[in-house]
Amino acid sequence: MFIPVVFLGDLWFGLGGIIWALTITEVALLLVGLVMCLASRRGLAEGSPERAEAALEEAGE
Repeated sequence: MFIPVVFLGDLWFGLGGIIWALTITEVALLLVGLVMCLASRRGLAEGSPERAEAALEEAGE
């Protein structure tokens, strides 16, 4: 994600865009990480015991 932000920052803002590219990238990835963390805590990524057993049986075959 950093490389495209550097190119776009240079294109749109010149040297200032290149300087701020790392900070912008880190903030964007922080937001993505927070969304993923909240999604996993709210049970959106939660499975069931039956589903886990089925996956274990399938892996054992």
